[in-house]
Amino acid sequence: MSVDQSALTRESLSATKNPSDEVFYGSTVKKGEIEAVTIATGVHTFFGKADQLVDSTNQVGHF
Repeated sequence: MSVDQSALTRESLSATKNPSDEVFYGSTVKKGEIEAVTIATGVHTFFGKADQLVDSTNQVGHF
């Protein structure tokens, strides 16, 4: 399976994933198919943790 992970890694090339590899939320399948098992949701995901950190700050940016 070929997966676009640019939302996470900013890499322009797709990554090859095997059945035992993890594929993260925010990835887009470009080629192939596979059955998947969800192992984390909400604040337990990469994007969820980032969102929680942004939400918990009280500082205002300068830009």
